[in-house]
Amino acid sequence: PSGVVEDDFDPIDFAFSMPSSFIAREFSEDLDGLIKVFEEAIKHSGFSYIDVIQNCPTYDKGRMYNYFHERKKNAIDIEGYDINNRQVMRDICLDRQKHIPVGVLYRDPESEAFYDRLVQRKNVSTEICEEVKKYEISKLLSHLR
Repeated sequence: PSGVVEDDFDPIDFAFSMPSSFIAREFSEDLDGLIKVFEEAIKHSGFSYIDVIQNCPTYDKGRMYNYFHERKKNAIDIEGYDINNRQVMRDICLDRQKHIPVGVLYRDPESEAFYDRLVQRKNVSTEICEEVKKYEISKLLSHLR
């Protein structure tokens, strides 16, 4: 009700400052757009970051909804868009006066999945079920009661 007293925090700038190899943003109201970016993130080998922007109906009373939708622009329609150029896309995303880019903002085509980077996992082939095998621990827990 009294406004935001915290310092600004830009989640997209934060994602670009980290070694994220896939960065996307979409609005919660755009279900088709959300589905597309989540599908792309799941297909991506490497760390994926998705920023989902949503309006707060309690405090904003629709003001931010108009602000977002007036500035929302699909990243591929922005002049200079280069999905593989981290710095270009970061600069485009930080210029919020012109537009708020949505969609897939950055993808590193050279990215490797986490397990593929582990030396001890080279030449090891397993199914996902072996990686997340469940163990019966009820006996162990009974000793803690």
